[in-house]
Amino acid sequence: MAPVFFTVTAGADGYAVAQTSEGKPVGSPGLPAVAADDAVVLWGPGFGPTNPPLPSGVVLTAPAPLADVSKLRVTIGGREAAVEFAGSTIANVYLINVRVPPGLTPGDQALAATFAGAETPPGVLLRPR
Repeated sequence: MAPVFFTVTAGADGYAVAQTSEGKPVGSPGLPAVAADDAVVLWGPGFGPTNPPLPSGVVLTAPAPLADVSKLRVTIGGREAAVEFAGSTIANVYLINVRVPPGLTPGDQALAATFAGAETPPGVLLRPR
């Protein structure tokens, strides 16, 4: 499975499901915009193996980190976002903690990720201020 960000609209196009580290939704119309250096949590499937590997049917008590986070790159508006943590929380659902990069223009910006050469589909947005 290729990596994909969950969106608040049906299909691949739309605004990313994003929240603050306190769990408050951000980054789409009607919600607060994100600012440079904000910590943002993103969600989606397909971001790769964890360490330790997750056996089927196991309920996690804590997120299992990616086996090699150095293979993950996240960009917002074409600028690299620092990945602070990435791991699986439940069966193939990953949380990715990033820092919003400086210098973004207010308004809709493309959100993208690559993991081990696989890219998220285009059309996912995040709204900085």
